[in-house]
Amino acid sequence: MVWRHGLATGAMVLLVNAPMGGARANETPTEATEAIAEQDVQSESATAAQLHQAALERYRMGETQAGKEQLEQALELYRAQGDRLGEATLLLDLSGLSVFDYNLPATLKTAEAALHIAQTLENSELIAQAWFQIGNHYLVREELDAAQNAYQQSLDIARAAGDRPGEGRALVGLGATTETDAQAAQPGLALIQDTGTPRDEAIALLQVAYFYGHEPDSPETLDMLMQSLAKFQEAGDRALFQEMLTAALYSLDEQTELLAVVQAALQQQLAIAQANNATLFEIDLLHHLGYLAKTDPNNPVTLPYYQQALSLGQAENNGRSVMFSLRLLGEFYGDQNNLSQAQDYYEQGFRVAQALDDRQSANEFLRSIGQLGWQGGRQEFLDGQR
Repeated sequence: MVWRHGLATGAMVLLVNAPMGGARANETPTEATEAIAEQDVQSESATAAQLHQAALERYRMGETQAGKEQLEQALELYRAQGDRLGEATLLLDLSGLSVFDYNLPATLKTAEAALHIAQTLENSELIAQAWFQIGNHYLVREELDAAQNAYQQSLDIARAAGDRPGEGRALVGLGATTETDAQAAQPGLALIQDTGTPRDEAIALLQVAYFYGHEPDSPETLDMLMQSLAKFQEAGDRALFQEMLTAALYSLDEQTELLAVVQAALQQQLAIAQANNATLFEIDLLHHLGYLAKTDPNNPVTLPYYQQALSLGQAENNGRSVMFSLRLLGEFYGDQNNLSQAQDYYEQGFRVAQALDDRQSANEFLRSIGQLGWQGGRQEFLDGQR
């Protein structure tokens, strides 16, 4: 139960609170980030706001560690400038990141700090958001009475302020505390679909999928998960999109009858990514389609998926995507007992990791090469790196 709460609530909290000056709904993350870079910095305050937004965009495009570090920098700038509104907004973002990382003490601490500032500013929207995140903290901890109280506070404040998306989020949260009625979240979900962004809708669908009586591997859960995946792609949120891809694989478990359903859904999203020139999303989908193909003995297309992903990553000069493709190709050939080819891909991955100064990944590639060496008695490369 806890893992379901952690995934869904973490995703929900991370992105429901749009930052000040955030990307417009019709902008892609790349366009939004470029727009930020092109803005003429008029003051220190603008610099902090730009840094804040750029950090969120970086996180959403999968650069999670760099995004978090940049958020901390922006927080210090807000505080140095005495920008309390910016500080409260960023604290809510940090609260969301911490619940997604299962750092629950930080989740509550930052949400309560944001609540205090928002109350001082008499900013109803931020007060409602802070109570909502406090509710998420208690929901993950399965303290349902405390969660219900916080969500109710959020609902009352959002309604009084005429904050319709905030009202919808609070209703979804309240429905989550029932855990027995699959229809409890529907009013909130409908409200979000009418007034919220694709990201809001993705998160609400995720809540419904994981909190309302469905088993993780049920067809109903999988359907909502696929809808959520599509909305995260539409919103341009690669970090949560990747999480949903992984969750989709877990949802399959051993139910091979659902394999074709997931493959068809991912193929559809692949076509959308290709049509929109969303190359990084295309690479992620190719990786997961290749993995799914591996589980089907009648499907021979694993290798082309991985090779296409590698070529795209190289064309984009995206080292981390290239590194992941090389690892998957190495594993593929290792499973085929083609140790020479597997080692070649692992060696390429090792060199990419070195170029990125990613010591952890470099060591992982070395361990993989060492395992091949034990299998085939070939450790020349490994010995040369010691």
